[in-house]
Amino acid sequence: MSSEAASLKDAFDRVLTLAKSDLKRAASEAARLCRLHPAQPALENLHGVLLLQRGANREAVAAFQRALAVEPRFTDAMSNLASALSALNRHEEALRVYQRLLSGNNRDPEIFFNCANALRSLGRDREAINAYKQALNLRPLYPAAYCNMGNAFNLLGDTEQARICYENVLEIDPKHDKATRNLAQLHARALRFDAAIVLYQDLLSRDPRDVDAMLGVAICLINNGDQAAAIDALERVMKLAPSAQAPQFLLDAIRGVPRDAIPAEYTQGLFDGYADRFEQHLVGNLEYNAPTQLRGLLDEAISDVRQYGDALDVGCGTGLAGQVFRSRAARLTGIDMSSAMLAKAGEKGLYDALLAGDAVELLRDNDDTFDLLLCCDTLPYIGDLAPLFAALAGHTAVGGHFLCSTELADSGSYTLQSSARFAHSSDYVIECASAAGFDLLAQKTIPLRKDRGSWTTGGIYCFVRGD
Repeated sequence: MSSEAASLKDAFDRVLTLAKSDLKRAASEAARLCRLHPAQPALENLHGVLLLQRGANREAVAAFQRALAVEPRFTDAMSNLASALSALNRHEEALRVYQRLLSGNNRDPEIFFNCANALRSLGRDREAINAYKQALNLRPLYPAAYCNMGNAFNLLGDTEQARICYENVLEIDPKHDKATRNLAQLHARALRFDAAIVLYQDLLSRDPRDVDAMLGVAICLINNGDQAAAIDALERVMKLAPSAQAPQFLLDAIRGVPRDAIPAEYTQGLFDGYADRFEQHLVGNLEYNAPTQLRGLLDEAISDVRQYGDALDVGCGTGLAGQVFRSRAARLTGIDMSSAMLAKAGEKGLYDALLAGDAVELLRDNDDTFDLLLCCDTLPYIGDLAPLFAALAGHTAVGGHFLCSTELADSGSYTLQSSARFAHSSDYVIECASAAGFDLLAQKTIPLRKDRGSWTTGGIYCFVRGD
């Protein structure tokens, strides 16, 4: 070994030793060595790795690029460059680097895996699945590849293939937390609550302080109708996370504690996780048909077949009401708190505009006026209706129509039910509408949806905006 090579080796070893105790000093020393030895790509690569470990991703990219300028086939520097680009969300560039690596070595499962991850970050999930399969062909016992491929299948709505992927992970590594959690959530969304509980309990056996797993158990127990066990699970969640809003809300719902509203984080989380199966469950399992019944109520109340200019669908979800009323409106806008539900609605091409957020807040900053307003299966997630009705009235043209559905309470104003949805009395709905400037044209009591095999009684209403 030449004296220069020996000197460089000593310098490498010194930096690596220093990195174990002081990453900042190690990176500074590596930078100094790079200045002293500008034509040493291995030093630039080491400097880049240290910068990457410190979170200095932009500087790391520059270091790896300097290494590759000297040695274009330096595969470690290429791989590290792709990682740094991914950390900066420059996924297109990262993908090109991974593809370049594959052109020189198509037998490395790690490269296929990383390429697949870059494809997923770009929304190219079907291509990502093929890349994960290539990785698994080269390394059949590859839990991370199975898990990420399951996530891709899940996002594409192929829950059966996702389930198989997660189960393959757990055959290889029974204590793989991500796959266990993902499979539990998949079972819960498919209403296989007992199977989900087993998996959540498995997570809790490894970490009794896993708040998400304990909350998952509680929600499954609620859906199974085991309120006593659900209360116990929720109380354990509150001990671990005293400020969490969702479990406290669920406790209040089970115990019948009065509430005026549902926490936004609960509603968003519920519907973001519900989007993929929302229509099949609501229409297929629960036999929900309120949009069609509201359309019938409107047709009965208004003798002429009126064509509306601008319509607003509040809590539009995946667009069930939009499908029924699109033909009656020249322009249709949807509002929902769940971005996942809005994505599903957008796929249908029914809406001219889709807005994410709380309707009252969005309308506060909006100058549009609407001729038709819809609230289908939205009011059960709102207690006090007065703020929403006032906001809607302020954006309704005189003579415009407002249609809504509720779960029906026998008396009083509104009550939070054990189902974690609100029921409103007819008198209260009409009172809030009247106070906001709406006059009642028609109302009906209907079987709204099934809940654990029994029909929930609902009310549907047609109002007109007065002068």
